[in-house]
Amino acid sequence: MKPSAIIHTLTVLVPKKEPVLLVGSPGVGKTSTIEKLAADLGYELIVTHPVVDDPTDYKGMPAVVKVGKDMGAQFLPFGDLWKMITADKPTIVFMDDLGQAPPAVQAAIMQLVLARRINGHDVSPHVVFLAATNRRTDGAAVSGLITPLLDRYTTVLDYEFDLDEWVAWGIANDMPAVLLAFARFKPGLMAEFKPTKDMKKQPTPRSAAAVGRLVNLGLTDLPVLSGAAGEGFATEFVAFYKVWLDLPDRNEIYMNPKKVPVPTDPPVLFALAGSLAHGANTTNWDATLTYLNRMPSEFQVCCIKDAVARSKELKGTRSFIKWISEHQAILCFDS
Repeated sequence: MKPSAIIHTLTVLVPKKEPVLLVGSPGVGKTSTIEKLAADLGYELIVTHPVVDDPTDYKGMPAVVKVGKDMGAQFLPFGDLWKMITADKPTIVFMDDLGQAPPAVQAAIMQLVLARRINGHDVSPHVVFLAATNRRTDGAAVSGLITPLLDRYTTVLDYEFDLDEWVAWGIANDMPAVLLAFARFKPGLMAEFKPTKDMKKQPTPRSAAAVGRLVNLGLTDLPVLSGAAGEGFATEFVAFYKVWLDLPDRNEIYMNPKKVPVPTDPPVLFALAGSLAHGANTTNWDATLTYLNRMPSEFQVCCIKDAVARSKELKGTRSFIKWISEHQAILCFDS
């Protein structure tokens, strides 16, 4: 399922306190999706990392306490467990990288997730449990979930990368326009994660975002970008970046959209579409669309999707409505 579909599903299940497990490759965006969900719903968010926890983190700390006149032993909740018990606002408890946790920790979590009670302590009725894990084939030290814990989750959702949604996320999070155009040009590189024991990063949505932050800081050297997302990704991106730097001046296109030559080389077309999307506003939108109409349809789609994601007001222009009416066969925009 793509992120928006997962958020829609969780928006239904979370208020009903139904526990859900997300499964996907490293760096694909599982954690950021839960963060967005919590923000959208107005929920508090507690993120735990069972892989570095002990069973006592979910059972409580063994302690000798006085009960009346006698002494006895109890498990005293502390840390995140105490927050789960005392939560007085709607709260998501998100257990990240659950599949890497030792079996003893997973066993301690079982009672929490289903019974919502552990060692005499009730979990707050405001709390809902969500979790995420990588797949066993990802080489991320995932041993799997013990069957009784897996069965505690109402449903298990496979998390899939979606290019359009990642680009929209990139626009909202100040990713450089050149990176977003490159993602359109080489979508297969955006989630080309391959497990390796070498000390080399792999292309993932998360590592692509790291490249974006480096570019924003003015760091575009091949070795630096290779260290962020792998040599293959970085080599392709640096070559694309050079194309980006040699693009025609957008102002020339705005001034003479019917006569400025339209390139034919695909890398240049992707870069130009991204550049026009980045610069689009209500002042130059008519000229932009006039020029786009001279480009192959797939590049028109790339540009217009990203332009309206940046500036929602472009959807209300007469020229956009006209373009939509003439291109219904190739694109459908959300209202």
